[in-house]
Amino acid sequence: MRLPSLRFAAWSLPIAAAAVAFASPSLAGDYHLGEGYNVGSLNISGYSNLVAEFPNKGTSALTLDDLSVFLSGRFNRWLNPFVEFELASAPLFTENGGFFEKGTPRVVLERAYNDFLISPEWTFRAGKMLSPVGEWNQIHAAPLVWTTTRPLTTYYNFAEFASGVSLLYNDPEGNLPDVQVYYQPGDDFMREPRRVNQVQYQNVGGINVAFTSDLQKRLGLSMQHAEDSDTTEQQWLASVDGRVSFGALTLETQWTHNWVGQPDASRASVLKPNQQHPQRNEWGGYVQAIYGLDEHWNLVARGEAFQSRYQQKPSDNWLVGVVYRPVPAVSWKVEYLETSGAQLDLSRGLYASMAVLF
Repeated sequence: MRLPSLRFAAWSLPIAAAAVAFASPSLAGDYHLGEGYNVGSLNISGYSNLVAEFPNKGTSALTLDDLSVFLSGRFNRWLNPFVEFELASAPLFTENGGFFEKGTPRVVLERAYNDFLISPEWTFRAGKMLSPVGEWNQIHAAPLVWTTTRPLTTYYNFAEFASGVSLLYNDPEGNLPDVQVYYQPGDDFMREPRRVNQVQYQNVGGINVAFTSDLQKRLGLSMQHAEDSDTTEQQWLASVDGRVSFGALTLETQWTHNWVGQPDASRASVLKPNQQHPQRNEWGGYVQAIYGLDEHWNLVARGEAFQSRYQQKPSDNWLVGVVYRPVPAVSWKVEYLETSGAQLDLSRGLYASMAVLF
């Protein structure tokens, strides 16, 4: 009899632990799906995302794309920690590879910070956080977004994380916009491996201003400055994102433009051959439409164009899909993605997923 591989055991243990914890009868009377579980002032929650992908060119696979656990506490004005651990890209089945045979999951520390509540309006945050460039990057948990595949514009050309300090302003009356200013000195803490992020950043700083009158409307404006940790290449990014609803129809969008400086001549030798003369401008944008058929079924369509600094031609992609939400904390998604132009992170094909916020 063949014994399970160590790779299978390594990522199955946290899944089993989470399943046992939330299936325990002792929690049944207190726990509600999507709200987490409270232990005194500590809340334990998270989400999972099971993804099936069938690219036209490439390998079909069934993957536990994310299993994230959130630990958040609200103890007093000065002690309000938030930690997110994530098990990412755990392969369950791979075409021509069988079950649990190909690939190794990554364990990622997504966020780890503490909020100091200076006043009802002002919060000082210290630690590793998501940079507030667009709404998608801040709420990117699979159950909270509409598609399995993520638009390139929402992550490809800026620092997604900031390890440092941040000052946040929130008007309790809702009359003024939310504002967040942040700064990361040096490198990101426990950064993603290079095979995941093409460019790794250091000395990151920026500001985000978000006008959100209600759940139907949003306008976000962002600026971010960062430095390529390989070349000391400087970049400035501007982003605008928005959301507006007209009855059953909701439109979402984000547009970014990145001004990339020349690499330091003394560091140019670390560039790869195809990166010797990167373009000075990098830009992207998408428009996504969601139409609610009823309280559970939704149609989604998206078009995007993205110009990478390392490609001569832009990458274009179009998506159509269906989203079924039996309850707000659970979403089933099926979508078809068509791509043309430069091949970046997206591949033409059929994608499906089941995401649960627990």
